Amino acid sequence: MKIEISKTQYKTLVKALFLANWVVNCHETDEPDDEFERLEQYILSQGKFFDLKNVELDEEDGRYYHDREFEQKTLKLLDEFMEETFWVELIDRLTERDFFNTLGEREIRKMSSADRITKYHEFAKPYEAEFAEHGLD
Repeated sequence: MKIEISKTQYKTLVKALFLANWVVNCHETDEPDDEFERLEQYILSQGKFFDLKNVELDEEDGRYYHDREFEQKTLKLLDEFMEETFWVELIDRLTERDFFNTLGEREIRKMSSADRITKYHEFAKPYEAEFAEHGLD
């Protein structure tokens, strides 16, 4: 199968693979997930056809590496995602804790889906307001 993509699409794919590989392997201490690494390396090897800059082949290990500018710019996207996700996750975990501790699982199971969602959001609102105004302080 052959897939044709534009230079712009290729550059977006390179960013997406970099981010995916980073997410999957950033905490991996033993062995990285080779599937993501191999795919990213293959796509980078095709860069000559797309006028890809900011990537160099290391002759010693035969791997392609992004330059620092690309990594910083691309990881900024991940930082923005993680910043937003942090607040959503924090609110969700605190809300879930209070929701279950206050009402109990048995009472929650008796609620309709609509009532459960409404009640859940009532527990979330104070956290949303607090963090919006004061952050972690």
